Amino acid sequence: PAPPPTDEQPTRILTEPDSDSQRPTEAVSDDISVPPPDEPFSPLDSTVRRPRVGLARAPDMPAGEGLSPVKLAGFGEEATLIRRQPTAPLAPPDDWGEAPTVIKAEPSPTTRRPPPPRHPDRPSVSITQPAASNRPVPGPPPRAASDTVARRRTPATSWQVHAGYMVLVVLCSVLMLFVGVLVTRWRLDSELPVTGAVVKHEPQLRVELPEGATLRVDGRPVPGESPVDVVLTAGEPHRVEVELEGYNPYETRVTLAENDVRVLSIQTECLQPQRR
Repeated sequence: PAPPPTDEQPTRILTEPDSDSQRPTEAVSDDISVPPPDEPFSPLDSTVRRPRVGLARAPDMPAGEGLSPVKLAGFGEEATLIRRQPTAPLAPPDDWGEAPTVIKAEPSPTTRRPPPPRHPDRPSVSITQPAASNRPVPGPPPRAASDTVARRRTPATSWQVHAGYMVLVVLCSVLMLFVGVLVTRWRLDSELPVTGAVVKHEPQLRVELPEGATLRVDGRPVPGESPVDVVLTAGEPHRVEVELEGYNPYETRVTLAENDVRVLSIQTECLQPQRR
């Protein structure tokens, strides 16, 4: 297709006075037209610089809209570019100088994904797992054999419990009796003299008399039936007399020491009958 008609000047090629002046610059794309200046052209009078990279691709527009060329206003001063986005990019001119051709780009099909369903009533739940560690997890402690045997035993019956109580009571009674005996012996032993000396007692005389006889000790009669116990003074001689009717008196002397006990037996045969 032929380019749209325009009343502007054709596109000019800008050059720069440098080492690469022999190399033509790139043509200004998008059909940029520059009017001829009244004065000699100087590259320093314009701020237009050749682009280092290609222009970005403009969005697609319907045919017949936005095809007016770009104008350069204020030439000689700081230039201002006023342009519109073309409907389609123009192909660069080829080496044969042919006119640019409008290329109509087909719109690429776009696929939109449907938005994910929303659940406003469902609460958001986040699950956080603890960081894995290489430490060994301790297991349950081993059970002792005695615990296993104790669990296997059957509970004791009521009569066994009562029998155990009875045995316990008997043992406690025997123990208390044994302790009482020990305490009694200890108290008796504590009453004895510490020095171990023998307790002294007065001497004692036991006299066995015939029936109807009378006993006198140191001239004093001693009442009582046979045998008669008489307490004497230790270390002193005592006179003992026995009188019986029809017999002569019997007289003797007795000396006793401490703790002495003596038995004096006087029978009828020991007495002498009286002479008539």
